[in-house]
Amino acid sequence: MAINLKIIFPKLLSLYRSTAILALNTFLLFAMANVAAYLLMRWFPERLNHDDSYLQSLYQQNLSYFTFPEDQFVHNRAFLRKIYPGYSDDDIDQLIHPPSLRAHPTLEFVETPTVSKYYHVGFENMRYTRFVHAGNAADLMNGTTWFFSGSTGFGHGVGDDETIAAYLNALDSSEVYLNFSVQAYHQNSEIEKLLLLLKKGYRPRRVIFLDGLNDITTMRATNFHPAETPARNISAYSYIANIERLQRPHLQLILGRLPLFALIFRQIDRHQAPAPRISIADGYEDIYAPDQLYHRSPIRHYQLMNIYESEFDSVYAHIERYQEKLLTYYRLNSRMLAGLAEAFGFDYAVFFQPLGYASLENPFVIRPEAYRESAQYRTYQAMRAAAANAIRDGEFPNFYNISDADDACPDCYVDLGHYNPHLNRIIAQRILDHIKETR
Repeated sequence: MAINLKIIFPKLLSLYRSTAILALNTFLLFAMANVAAYLLMRWFPERLNHDDSYLQSLYQQNLSYFTFPEDQFVHNRAFLRKIYPGYSDDDIDQLIHPPSLRAHPTLEFVETPTVSKYYHVGFENMRYTRFVHAGNAADLMNGTTWFFSGSTGFGHGVGDDETIAAYLNALDSSEVYLNFSVQAYHQNSEIEKLLLLLKKGYRPRRVIFLDGLNDITTMRATNFHPAETPARNISAYSYIANIERLQRPHLQLILGRLPLFALIFRQIDRHQAPAPRISIADGYEDIYAPDQLYHRSPIRHYQLMNIYESEFDSVYAHIERYQEKLLTYYRLNSRMLAGLAEAFGFDYAVFFQPLGYASLENPFVIRPEAYRESAQYRTYQAMRAAAANAIRDGEFPNFYNISDADDACPDCYVDLGHYNPHLNRIIAQRILDHIKETR
């Protein structure tokens, strides 16, 4: 039987036109729905209890008391020239931009190996000085003193020979001090780095820790148990969000980038987790219970953690819980360090550091009277007092409180939290004074 193309072709053409029109209208409707969802979340966040909007308002509130080197470099370089007397604008620009961080398979992240005018990071990720450099670092790994800290010990904002470790070497010629500090590390991270070096077969004579600010920040910023707290909140979800997912992303991950689905998923998550915040006032997250929010809805958990990290009012309202969490953290780490020291034959000391965020005379606090009344300032003061009192009472062996080292130098900061060379030298001398007392 012959096919009559004159009859079939017009029908196919009509079907194609109808299908094309339907597809186009569907696409336009979908695009309009996404635009509407985007505008709804953008223009009426308060009606949606929009996390991003609330988080942004918290950030703005928390940062309103301070100024930052990057802003001053753009708007008021005279301010920074007082912070860095004798340095050119180009030198200041280099100093206020330290090396970035890079991924590490077991430590989460480390310093980027760097060779620049003011920053040198090399062997085993240590920061070099004129005493310890690329030519001798490998030969100095054993029988020396290892120094661990966060960005304050690393020397954020100062040159290689102006760090605490550099001054330790300059003031004590009888010993060699290696600087393994990493920006953003807290004491858990530093112990992990110590364990890695011990696994590799290196053996120190003494280990020194300078901690406080990042410990306080981390303990108030999660509802995990102190022993199970990651270096960064986002690292708690690496099993779920990883490179494999980036290669073969889950459909929900793709759809979640579209405003319409983002709005839908957000409302579903909020329905599943109606609590407006996470708090250790309700206990630590039970990560071994599969029905916990951490497992049931990790994206929602992470969103709430970001808010939780910035809600100083709710933290201060339960400050006793957070003080006890910090003390538990140090108590556990103190026992761990004591066991490691005995097993591997080294001495150790932990120094509780000056806190720039707790100093109203810090030059980067631009509204000191308002800041004095804030929950943020009171939180840092309360957490510092808890640690200082516990150290004074001998609760943590080999811990020393030097948080008052900036009393004679309250303006010795290169930003809100990091020390200038003068304060670094004061801290180095305080550390050496305690070490000499115990020799």
